[in-house]
Amino acid sequence: MTADHAPESQSESRGGIGTRQLLVRNRVADYARWRACFDEDLGPAADYGLKLDALWQDAADPNNVFFLFAVRSIDEAEAFMARPESQEMGTRAGVLDGEFSFLVPAAT
Repeated sequence: MTADHAPESQSESRGGIGTRQLLVRNRVADYARWRACFDEDLGPAADYGLKLDALWQDAADPNNVFFLFAVRSIDEAEAFMARPESQEMGTRAGVLDGEFSFLVPAAT
């Protein structure tokens, strides 16, 4: 996975606390297996300030999933994703590939 994002201080200046989000796309081997692992990891994600806002499946390919988290802190979210447990969960869940972006409100 890759990410391009503004430093934390820039994120805060573009909208403040609670306006940062994390958008993720995962292509998975089997949605049901992935979903069970994903649901299991929501508790630890919350400990790092991530709150699930939405989850979608591609209409043409249900094994291509997209999800959106509200993020308390980009640094905390990156720490969550860097944990060995997160990496192991991706393998166990059958994630084939993915990408993510941190989102902040657009400049006006």
